Amino acid sequence: MPRPSQRPPSVDPSAAPPLHVVERRAHVRRGIRLEIEVHADGRAAPAVTRDVSVDGMQVVTDRPLPFLAECWVRCWLAPLREEAEVRAVVRWTADDRMGIQFRGLRARHAWALHRMLETPVP
Repeated sequence: MPRPSQRPPSVDPSAAPPLHVVERRAHVRRGIRLEIEVHADGRAAPAVTRDVSVDGMQVVTDRPLPFLAECWVRCWLAPLREEAEVRAVVRWTADDRMGIQFRGLRARHAWALHRMLETPVP
């Protein structure tokens, strides 16, 4: 089974919300591009993040899961220099995208996500 990329994340300026949108999220969301895998029902689907927060991520994939689907996200967390598997649930889907909310995020994974969100990306 292929592994998520260990390449450093890149910033996706298109992921920023339009200026007229009032942001009401509890956690800062940043346009970071990571190659990930989404696992559900014994299958893995490659995906790419469009934006990431400590609470979840928006991903682009050719196989979005249905609303409320339980899944696992596998991704490389650069600050930890290791791959992580995080339990999640799908909160919305649209064409080739879906919003995923993390469930039961381990403290070390939350720390790594915070580091990734605060670190300037080339």
